Amino acid sequence: MEFHMQPFIRQLLKDFSPAFAGVALLSAVAAAMTLASITVVERWLHNDGVQHQSWSLLIALLLVLFASSFFSQLQLEVTGERILRRIRHQLLSLLAGQYYYHLQQLGPHRLMTSLTEDIYNIATAFSILPMFLINFGILLLSLIYLFTLSPGMLLVLLLILLIGAAISISLMQLAVDSTVDKREQQDKLYQVFRAATEGLRELNLLRTRRAFFLEQVVTPCLKKAEMAGCRNHRHWAFYDSWTAVFFMGGIFILVYCGMSFLDADQQTLQSFILFSIYLCGPVQVLAQTFNHLITGKIALSRLQNLGLQTTAEVATEDQELPLLKDWQQLAIRNLSFSYQQDSEHNFALAPVNFDLRKGEIVFLQGGNGSGKTTLIHLLLGLYRASDGSIALDNHIVLDPTAPAYQQLFSCIFADGFLFEHLLDQHGVSADIKHISPLLQQFGLSDIPQHADGSFDTNALSRGQRKRYALIQLLLEDAPICVFDEWAAEQDPKSRAYFYLELLPQLKAQGKAVIVISHDERYFDVADRMYHMNAGHLQPTAIGFYPLDSSATAGLAPSSNVLA
Repeated sequence: MEFHMQPFIRQLLKDFSPAFAGVALLSAVAAAMTLASITVVERWLHNDGVQHQSWSLLIALLLVLFASSFFSQLQLEVTGERILRRIRHQLLSLLAGQYYYHLQQLGPHRLMTSLTEDIYNIATAFSILPMFLINFGILLLSLIYLFTLSPGMLLVLLLILLIGAAISISLMQLAVDSTVDKREQQDKLYQVFRAATEGLRELNLLRTRRAFFLEQVVTPCLKKAEMAGCRNHRHWAFYDSWTAVFFMGGIFILVYCGMSFLDADQQTLQSFILFSIYLCGPVQVLAQTFNHLITGKIALSRLQNLGLQTTAEVATEDQELPLLKDWQQLAIRNLSFSYQQDSEHNFALAPVNFDLRKGEIVFLQGGNGSGKTTLIHLLLGLYRASDGSIALDNHIVLDPTAPAYQQLFSCIFADGFLFEHLLDQHGVSADIKHISPLLQQFGLSDIPQHADGSFDTNALSRGQRKRYALIQLLLEDAPICVFDEWAAEQDPKSRAYFYLELLPQLKAQGKAVIVISHDERYFDVADRMYHMNAGHLQPTAIGFYPLDSSATAGLAPSSNVLA
């Protein structure tokens, strides 16, 4: 079921309503103190002099104004930070439980923009919502007070405000459109940032690639983002400036109409002028906060468009968990999958039939793009099959994406991510007495460890990163272990240990092991071997390494590639 932001937003409003009420109360006190201070000054003007006995009253009003303003602003900022934490936690929780293939289609740049820009904009809109309502209330109360002074002059003021509002709406629409364009450019900008950080090695190595990237990719993208940002700021600045200037011009028109057509007395004119000047502040705040509210609304729409799904992990585990106890065989029957790649052609995994038994080692080989990773993703429940089934001991797995099924596996991906905390099979930080021997065994005893038990993995080489991932796999102690070319970046000693000692040990423990490998020297370690070619899976003899048809397609028999 798709996750909808509106119920979540309503729940946030409900949960933080006491905090909003506190901010509203303090802001109302500050507004009342401001209006009372203006009234004192107004009386001074009407009495042609300063009333010395009212100095103490004015000082008391200002002190209360300071205290209420300070605490309302503080409460507003604290509430904003708490809302930001709640939204971030909700989105990260959703992302962690999403269908992996869907997240792949969205792309990491779009997800990163949502986690940073969109969430911040939504939280900002939430935090300023009370301020918007308070200033709107101040404006409304002030208009009611002016109505008691002169309904005719208030009518003129309202006509001026209506004309200004009509023009402001048109200006605001331009600003909103430019905000949407700015947000789209930020998605593209994050994609460039990702290329710049993940492609550092290639950019440092190839001067031509670096020059092209900077001149043909980075510069145009930054220029478009700059133009979109400047256009957005220009529209909003024009909107804000128009609001302020029109309001001041409206005061002059109001005074002129009051003196020329309504025969307003001096005292009424002074009150209207004083309150109108004071209302410039709330009106300006309303204009500025409306910018944040619109930006937050756009960010909310962008998050909704991610198409995230809600999860029912507990119910799924309760349904499937009994099927996982003491399993003996996992069977894949007629499993197929197809999707549109970024190239001109469709890739399809042909119906696959495959058995995996406890206590056996299965090797999977094949060229790049042959479908090995796709098959592994299907087996792990990261992709949903187009057709076919997965069964445990003749029990069909209803939902391979369910955590209860996925807990069978522990996998080291070729391009996997390293988390700083090493966890045991229960999902808690592993005991250091279990970690230390493994770190020593795999030559990682010098890895820095933080006070919270996490490890600093930033400085590890690629081979060390694979060994660190292997420690995590051993600590998880899952029934099925999957290795995606783990030994490809290891030294000969580590490679020999992996094939000749570790894999037999895992087999002896009753674990099923799947190894994607091209190390022909160690193929005889496998109990069974499969070959993947162009989406087709075929069993093959141990030690036999057939040539992919795709590997020679389009090459002349005597072509010299390095000529």
